[in-house]
Amino acid sequence: MMRRTMIFWAIALLAVGGGLLGCSDDDNEKAYCGNGVLEGQEACDGQSLGQKTCQSEGFSGGTLSCAADCTLDTSGCTGGNNCGNGSVDTGEACDGTDLDGKDCSSAGFSGGTLGCATDCTLDTSGCTGGCGNGTLETGEDCDGSDVGNATCADQGFSGGTLGCATDCTLDVSGCTGGCGNGVKETGEDCDGTDLGDQTCADLVYDSGTLSCSDDCTFDVSQCTITQSALGGPCVTNDGCQSGQCAPEVSQPLGDGYGTGLPGGSCIDACQQDGSCTDPNGICVTAGFSQLCVMACDPTANPSGCRDGYRCVDLGDGAGACWAGCTSNDQCETTGLCDVTGSTADATGFCLTPPEDCSDNLDNDFDGRTDCGDMDCNKSDSCPTGEICDNNVDDDSDGLTDCEDGECLTAIACTNISCTPDAALACSDSLTDESNDQANSTDKVDNWCTPGADGGWTGPEYTYHFSVDTNTLVTVTASGLTGDLDMLVLRDDGTMGCNPIFCYTASMNIQPDEGDGEEVHFEANPGYTYYVVLDGYDDATSLFDLAVACEPGEVCNNSQDDDGDGLVDCDDPSCFGQTPCTSEANCTDGQDNDADGDVDCADSDCTADPFCTATSVLTEGFSTWPPTGWTIADGSDDSNTWEQCDPSNGCGSSLAAADGPFAIVDSDAAGQNVTMDEGLVSPVIDLSSYTHVWVAFDQEFNNLSTEDASDFAYVDVTTDGSTWTNVATYGKDTSGHTLIDVSASLRNQANAQIRFRYVDGGTWAWYWFIDSIEVRASN
Repeated sequence: MMRRTMIFWAIALLAVGGGLLGCSDDDNEKAYCGNGVLEGQEACDGQSLGQKTCQSEGFSGGTLSCAADCTLDTSGCTGGNNCGNGSVDTGEACDGTDLDGKDCSSAGFSGGTLGCATDCTLDTSGCTGGCGNGTLETGEDCDGSDVGNATCADQGFSGGTLGCATDCTLDVSGCTGGCGNGVKETGEDCDGTDLGDQTCADLVYDSGTLSCSDDCTFDVSQCTITQSALGGPCVTNDGCQSGQCAPEVSQPLGDGYGTGLPGGSCIDACQQDGSCTDPNGICVTAGFSQLCVMACDPTANPSGCRDGYRCVDLGDGAGACWAGCTSNDQCETTGLCDVTGSTADATGFCLTPPEDCSDNLDNDFDGRTDCGDMDCNKSDSCPTGEICDNNVDDDSDGLTDCEDGECLTAIACTNISCTPDAALACSDSLTDESNDQANSTDKVDNWCTPGADGGWTGPEYTYHFSVDTNTLVTVTASGLTGDLDMLVLRDDGTMGCNPIFCYTASMNIQPDEGDGEEVHFEANPGYTYYVVLDGYDDATSLFDLAVACEPGEVCNNSQDDDGDGLVDCDDPSCFGQTPCTSEANCTDGQDNDADGDVDCADSDCTADPFCTATSVLTEGFSTWPPTGWTIADGSDDSNTWEQCDPSNGCGSSLAAADGPFAIVDSDAAGQNVTMDEGLVSPVIDLSSYTHVWVAFDQEFNNLSTEDASDFAYVDVTTDGSTWTNVATYGKDTSGHTLIDVSASLRNQANAQIRFRYVDGGTWAWYWFIDSIEVRASN
């Protein structure tokens, strides 16, 4: 099969979202608990008590309030009608010695003697421990006047006095400053009319009036930008009539440089039939994306492309305008043209160099310099890096937390956190919901990859969900009239409603694709799951929401209940749950008992043979090339094993890696490249050992499991020339891997390990490895 193909270097294309703009139903009488308005069957809502008082509820005095579930809270009422008769009656918490079965423990304390006051309310003065005793204890944010080391500044305010609520949570009502005080402060883009001297032009718009939103982020709705047609110059997506810009400045990748189109170029998505909306466009394959670029005639007018571009002959008289700079001045921003690219396809792109962390220049054109650039975290010049929420200048550059440019996209500094509202439960069926209903927010536009132009610019509405046992959950949103996407986040109690922690998602492009969105996931005890409906490209929509549940993995019945191929304590769903409360597998790279210690670091593994063995070789690829290792470039074309360091702009990731790792990448090498690449360990003396294991973390991505041509091999040798294969991977494989190589390497003085990757001459995927360890024992 032939295809028109061009290498699309380092340009990330966004999915094109669209849909019909829906209208909210202002006449809908559905009650929304928590909006402060008494509606429907609610007994109360916030301060709205509907003329009810303690007296109307059968008490003689006190203050009536409203609980979070919109039911009346009479805990502040005193003196029931029969108070003093020694028996608990309606409206009384206790009466005399009759405590209605309550004790200090049920009142939230750890011990002591519970009593009853003369107004028939509980007297906890004899209780010890727990909220209300004036001492800050585990599980409390504060207690009475004891707020620990917390301050108003910690909570995002500039001053004032932090207090403590009766439920031992922090009370910020006495704090001053923060968003809304009219003064731009740390973590804010703006505040009121204080824009920090920024204008529309500073934000890459051409003209217009910049203002500030209520959440202290810039409001650019009145800024304007000149939009180019297909093939025209651009800096951001807003500069294109199509809404998609392939920029000149791009993120540096593993080779240290990013490559972009001269002056940027407006592109578009291809239609389903392979045509382009713009009659002057042509649909081409760029990497693994289909996109429309400016067409040209390679025969009649080969020089008909914009300055800095060349007319690429695609055959059959068709041509496409593509990067073809021949001088640095054609790269308007970076000033650096790749005139002698490593391959013909690379020549003619503009190069965006990586950040030099010690020259006081913004080398990668991202507005941040040296240690103020997050790319420099943990570099030789900036070895510490800034921790963005600890009130300490960690890298000693005079800038603390959100003031430091390294924290530009940190969640703590961007105010991009979804706000959960309604609770979801199994079997719930909700109608006429909307992503623009009461308590919706419009703060999060990027999901899973904060910092990227995600496009979810419409409002989002967030539900929260939790379970007591492992549960398989299906959430369906139907009846959509606009382009909404549904995302699920998972919180272990420390991450909050954080858009970077995507658990699963459903992102149909148009509302008529099945007329909705649906997600499937396994929910486990101890986590809160946030189900978010967000509008793509400003979309709003009504929808119906349904939750269906069925049992997940049962941890003690010797069955694979959730169908994932893992049974009982081998299933991560059961980690830390009874009976899976010990590190059942000491070599799987997972925390089976959820105690924070993994494998050999867990005291449960002190007798495991692998853990008691001697570590004779470790390699984490923190330096490159790794000391003593040999790289065998089988194709001798520089496309071979290399180091990937995410902190320095490498565009790849390995989930198990903590820092740099080793990669061999056929995808990056491109077409017409044959790879047979070896990474060979130093010689290891195993002459005194009879048992030998090799452990490592890996991610192998195979191009096709049906007709595999690319493989990953682990081989061993005892003489440096004759290799024995001990493991072969021909389909997608990831995670921690342990191989017993005793049969081949026991008592060998000249042992070596080789990690070999071959792509079979196809344009295949990749193999990532890290944390290699060889252990041996007798």
